[in-house]
Amino acid sequence: MILLIDNYDSFTWNLYQYFCELGADVLLSATMR
Repeated sequence: MILLIDNYDSFTWNLYQYFCELGADVLLSATMR
């Protein structure tokens, strides 16, 4: 499992999509503003 912490930028979503395409189990968590 891969944990990505979203800091409200597009790079996080690019990584998320890339890892999902590779078949990884990805959990995306947003930071508090």
